[in-house]
Amino acid sequence: MLTLITALVFYSLAFSDRFDGIASPAKNEPHASYSPQYVRAFVAQFEASKPYLNQRLTLEGLAADLGMHKRDVSGIINQHLDQNFHMFVNRYRIQAAKALLDNPEHRDTLISEISGLSGFNSKAAFNRFFKKFTGKTPTAYRLDH
Repeated sequence: MLTLITALVFYSLAFSDRFDGIASPAKNEPHASYSPQYVRAFVAQFEASKPYLNQRLTLEGLAADLGMHKRDVSGIINQHLDQNFHMFVNRYRIQAAKALLDNPEHRDTLISEISGLSGFNSKAAFNRFFKKFTGKTPTAYRLDH
């Protein structure tokens, strides 16, 4: 049964039309360059589907969600966005956290809850990345806004 489900998932991904009309690089090129349209389509799909809110997100999972090959996702992030997968995802998570902290409806939401709602599975990682990207702790950011 698991084999059948796995086969169906891979079959559906192979025929995904999310990136139709946008040329991807040749699969045999080790350091392929991606067209600006392909990179924009990737970022637009990433921002629209918000996979960064998933605390268990992996490179493999993101590639599967977007119907892309893991190598293409990694190449776009590394070559064209000049960061690694974790930095890329955590930037979006911090943006989501800032939006929650700025929202008056979340004024009484605990920082640990904000951390989870923005995709972090560790409060320590959340605090570390928040300070790295904003220069402030989440609590200090909330007080300033």
